[in-house]
Amino acid sequence: MGEPIESIKSLNDSVSINVENMSKDQFIEYVSNEECDLDAMSRSENCNKYMMQMLHCVLVKSEATVRRLMEAEQMIGQLKSENEQNQRETSALRERVEQLEGYSRRSTMIMTGLPYNEDENLEKEVCEIINEAKVYKDFEIDQSYVSNVHRNGRFDPNKEKPPSVTVVFVRSMDKDRLFRGKGKFKANLNGEGKRFGKFGKVNIHHAMSEGTRQQKRRLEAFDEVEWVDYRGVTQGFAVKMVNEQFHRGIQGVNDFMSKTGVGKPGNKSAYDYN
Repeated sequence: MGEPIESIKSLNDSVSINVENMSKDQFIEYVSNEECDLDAMSRSENCNKYMMQMLHCVLVKSEATVRRLMEAEQMIGQLKSENEQNQRETSALRERVEQLEGYSRRSTMIMTGLPYNEDENLEKEVCEIINEAKVYKDFEIDQSYVSNVHRNGRFDPNKEKPPSVTVVFVRSMDKDRLFRGKGKFKANLNGEGKRFGKFGKVNIHHAMSEGTRQQKRRLEAFDEVEWVDYRGVTQGFAVKMVNEQFHRGIQGVNDFMSKTGVGKPGNKSAYDYN
């Protein structure tokens, strides 16, 4: 590597001669030292040569760094574009799954407010309640109309309401007909002297997937909304506004905002029947 830096430091008085005899490594080390006489050293031709070489090296490295940064920015842009595409595809698949799940629930309804009995026969009792409501004169069902009936959770005597009941019809058309007369169901069943006990009124609801539940909660969070009712896969949501306006066929939050011009939701609490 040439003469050690210690000897160079001792010859600082004749720095111009020393610089002329230095190797490049010695020069770099010498320039970095606090005892270096830069003013005297700058008069050396060898010093200028080394300085130009160092400057060229810095410029070359800077250009390489700029190229790497440009390549990194290009790669980031490409990854961002691919990520956005993946998000669009994921959103489309999620909507498709949500739609399929919704159609799979077309034959399913939720009944709330049904009092709990230890020896209850849910299939029989649900049919009796529906027939008692007399939604239509010619509409009566028996246990052959339903394929599955069960409580959604265990009964807790410390809770005000019993668990809701899931009812799966054999044919979706029977469930659809019942819901077309939902107003009569509530009026006829829950009038004076009817099934109105300490657990509240018996009511029926369309079964919702988790995605639909989230949409319902988000709709209910708008300060302009008074209440939201889910009417099934084909009919979507019915929304009543605080200004008495009524909107039917709402398919979600974006559809609601588009049709009503309402902005972002506020902080109202959402209703969840389970």
